[in-house]
Amino acid sequence: GAHDDRNKSRPVVITCVRPGGPADREGTIKPGDRLLSVDGIRLLGTTHAEAMSILKQCGQEATLLIEYDVSVMGMSET
Repeated sequence: GAHDDRNKSRPVVITCVRPGGPADREGTIKPGDRLLSVDGIRLLGTTHAEAMSILKQCGQEATLLIEYDVSVMGMSET
């Protein structure tokens, strides 16, 4: 999560994906991924409350920019 102090802001990190939910069915988003933007709105530098507000404003579809660490890809499958 993020801090309320913008100077200490951290990226929004996916901690879990709801089993059977849209993200799980689509299969791209995994725990540990970093959510950088939602519908073109950058999340880095936002407070946790601001990031959650942006996410809650999404409609039925949203464009997400996700960053992942290549070094941990596939580790959950081994």
